[in-house]
Amino acid sequence: MARRSATFLGYLLVARGPIAKSVLADVAEDDDLDSFSLPAALDRIARFVVGDGETGYAITHWRFADYLSRKEITPADQCRFRLRLVAYCERWSELAAAVDPETEDIVAPAVRARLYSLRHHAGHLAELARGSAQPGRHDWSRRLVAVVADPAFQQAHQTRLNDTGALQRDLAQALDVAVADDHPDSVYLIADAALALLAHRREYLRPEPLFALARSGRPDEAERRLDFFSDAGSDWRSVTLLILAWLAAAESPAAARLLLDHLHRDAGTPLPAGPLRELEAHVLAALAGQSPPPPARPLPDQDVWPELLDELVKNLGSSGTDTSLLTSELLTRPDEGMVDPDVGYLAQTDGPLLVKFAAQDEAEGTARLLAYVAIHAGYGYAEYRNRSLWHLLDAVLLHPRAEWIRDLVPHLAETALRGGGTEFQFGLPLAALILQVASGAAGAEAELADERYRARAVADGLSDGRGLGDSWGSHRRRFGVLAEGMAVVLDRQPDADALLTLARELPIGFAGFQAPACLTLAESHRICRPDDTASVDAMLDAALLAARNIQDERFCAKITARVNAMRRDWWGPGSAAGLDPAAVVARLTRDPGSAEFAAIHLVGEAYAGREEGPHRLPLSADLRAADTLAEIAWIYGRSPSDLLRLNPGPSAGERLANDVPVRVPDPGLAPLLAARLAAEAIVFPSLDAGQRVAMIRALVPVAAPNPTALDTVLARLLLVARPDDATALGALREKALANALQSAGPTDSNRILTSFVP
Repeated sequence: MARRSATFLGYLLVARGPIAKSVLADVAEDDDLDSFSLPAALDRIARFVVGDGETGYAITHWRFADYLSRKEITPADQCRFRLRLVAYCERWSELAAAVDPETEDIVAPAVRARLYSLRHHAGHLAELARGSAQPGRHDWSRRLVAVVADPAFQQAHQTRLNDTGALQRDLAQALDVAVADDHPDSVYLIADAALALLAHRREYLRPEPLFALARSGRPDEAERRLDFFSDAGSDWRSVTLLILAWLAAAESPAAARLLLDHLHRDAGTPLPAGPLRELEAHVLAALAGQSPPPPARPLPDQDVWPELLDELVKNLGSSGTDTSLLTSELLTRPDEGMVDPDVGYLAQTDGPLLVKFAAQDEAEGTARLLAYVAIHAGYGYAEYRNRSLWHLLDAVLLHPRAEWIRDLVPHLAETALRGGGTEFQFGLPLAALILQVASGAAGAEAELADERYRARAVADGLSDGRGLGDSWGSHRRRFGVLAEGMAVVLDRQPDADALLTLARELPIGFAGFQAPACLTLAESHRICRPDDTASVDAMLDAALLAARNIQDERFCAKITARVNAMRRDWWGPGSAAGLDPAAVVARLTRDPGSAEFAAIHLVGEAYAGREEGPHRLPLSADLRAADTLAEIAWIYGRSPSDLLRLNPGPSAGERLANDVPVRVPDPGLAPLLAARLAAEAIVFPSLDAGQRVAMIRALVPVAAPNPTALDTVLARLLLVARPDDATALGALREKALANALQSAGPTDSNRILTSFVP
């Protein structure tokens, strides 16, 4: 093959996307491709190369690319071409500055050519890192993490490309590369990459652009971005797809219909009765140009006036009622005709009244309804928040004007998609502090003493009064990290024992947070006192009891199934303690969605220990009686086919006997398993120090979707790797502490949207 032809195809081979002639001319240097066009000599393979000099050339067939990489273009030449592209991409700041996002269309070929540097810089650095041996590999990994973690790079990427998904993928790729880097200092890179990923999620991964994309006729792009909001659950994903289709119906009817097809593929056909089916009816009417469907039921036959609605909004948002929940009197005064005493969520009664007033006085009523929704945005218990918003959605669909509904529902979905606001991320900075103590850093011992003093003061100051306990499980987690550091790094076993005792004795708080916190504390006991099975069992029992006392029944079932899996598969006889943990980690990183790593629903689960009372929500008969895969799938918001895949044998409608374990897909379980296996890696007797570090390092990407689990795994990685550079540890601690403070969830005075103690 002629030299210029080989050079041209070589750049296309490593380009990672269409590459314009202007970029090639800038990159090629002495190869002189300025006047190059696809020569006649390449006519026979022209079908494998598409594009032109302006839009960019690309190789379209993988077999041809494979042939080139094996037969025509040597690895050394590929590396040379990629190095030149990296040098070009390092000019991202200069090249991006030439693009005005206010006046230039980023899909225009000339603009897209200049933005090649932003879109592909991280990918080229990752390829160079993967293809290099040490110490070069570590140098490329370090350069990659430095680029994607740079706030200026992130800002330019967002402003010029407006492709949040692409930058998230670059950040995740940087974390993977750092994890695969076996250099002794890679622990710092892993932490930096993880913190950068969390910072980008917090700063840029917002739901509002989804609906702007749909309104502008790009619902397909909005759907791709929706994948980053999986924490909201399948119900709100379905709602969001319907809203996107409705907003796009006028400009892009074909794309809107495709969204409906995807919805039915994921959620099943027909959609369940209620808000989903009612929203779909609006979408179908808009696509058909027909009149909107009438509301499913009338608004309440009750007079409403501004002062009443102001009181509803005030009661939901006022911290002067009760610091841990809204006053239960709101649900026990039926004589005043305001509410139903059997209702669990205030939105069930407040929502229809707010919508009725919006139907009477649209401007004033809408303002009050949006104020009611805005209060939800600051609430840290995401599962309850989203259930409350579900009841508001049900009420909003009763409004007589379809256009008002279409304009209002995105506000509900935006709030539901924001994710949980209560994550514990103080483990990494605490682990860094402990290692600073071990390295003899000035002042570190005094700071650690202050941390222990504050822990003691917190334990003494908490009471078992409502809202005054360890509501979010944060103090348990803090004491656990300190105990692990005392035992693993500082060899201060009495101090570790004292901290574990404090953690066990803390009063309980919100059950949904206590269950995973107790699981983590069981791991801390395993790390600090490997033979103390009684304490581990006690914390596992506490986790199960907390899970069973979650008031929202679907949330209760989900967390109970997670705890069931952890106890049965990863703590009990023949579980992780008796398995080859390295083999388990390899399987988890390869296929976290397999049946082995699924949650476990027990048919006929009795939920023993669940408290009953006038302000406690009972579990429905449908939940307790579910004994087919189809019925169980509904509880978890899954399709029957999801359960059939993990439970071969019974049909979807076959009745199952009590206590039969049913595997349930649950992406949220894998990060918890990563934390559990990280604990096991620390104490498993047959592993050497290098194997322990390698195992925990591999678990970091698995934990990444859950910030709290990620913090736990990173802290344990640091404790096992034991880096001793006091300066680097200080810098890491500073960054980790800043991240933790920026991500800190609500305090114990967070307002509760429900009428019960969760």
